[in-house]
Amino acid sequence: MQYPKPISELLHLGQNKLSDLERRLRARDAVLDALRGALPETLAPHVATAGFEAGRLSVGVRSAVWATRIRYAMGAALPLVAASLAAEITAVRIRVVRTDGGADQA
Repeated sequence: MQYPKPISELLHLGQNKLSDLERRLRARDAVLDALRGALPETLAPHVATAGFEAGRLSVGVRSAVWATRIRYAMGAALPLVAASLAAEITAVRIRVVRTDGGADQA
C-alpha cells in the first residue's frame, strides 16, 4: 500500500517542474531574441518561435513566404546567432507555425 504524500512534498515536486519549465522558456526566449536581432528589421517580426537543442536551430515563422525569405537571410544571420548563443549551429529547421489559435494564415 502506498501512503499519501504530504502536501508540502507535492508542492516542492511541482515547484521543481515549474522551475525547469521557466528555465526552458527563458532559454527559448534568448534564442528568439538572438535570431530576431541577427535578421534584417523587415524579417525579424515574422519569426514566431525559435529554439536551440543539440546543435539544431528550430525556427517557426508565420507563413511560407516568410519562411523562404528567412531561409535566404540565414546565411548572414547564422554566425551572429551562433556567437550570441556561444554555440555551434550544425543544422537549421524552418517551419510554418500557427500563431493565432488555429486559424489558417495566408
